[in-house]
Amino acid sequence: MISMAGEVFLFYKAYCNNERFLGDEFVKNDAKSMTVQMVVSEFEIPPMREILVLGKRSPFGPEAAQRMAEAIAPEQYEVVRVQHAMIEALVIRKKLYKMLDKAKLIDIVLAEVGPIAAENSILRVDMKVVLTISKMITD
Repeated sequence: MISMAGEVFLFYKAYCNNERFLGDEFVKNDAKSMTVQMVVSEFEIPPMREILVLGKRSPFGPEAAQRMAEAIAPEQYEVVRVQHAMIEALVIRKKLYKMLDKAKLIDIVLAEVGPIAAENSILRVDMKVVLTISKMITD
């Protein structure tokens, strides 16, 4: 049986060495996590950020959004038509696909923006994908 002081020492040792106690041994903690942050706002000029959400009855449709995106930033955006009650399409900055899978990105946007979108809305989404990696390196 380990005394209270012994337990405190073991937990302190694990904390200092980035370890956790599992059964009878210490195991290194290597952690990897991803945080997705989005800011949704009304459409304004300049219109393009990372994502533009077009409602089914927005003042301009996917084709006009594609022409606008090509004029502002050639070959940097993709128009993706979606199946949603209020949203017709998303205009997505292609560089986001390097950090996050396209299908997962679309699912996140529809899940979070879908409930606040109206058929006639054009919403600009500022999205920041942050990859956080923690790894213990020993000699």
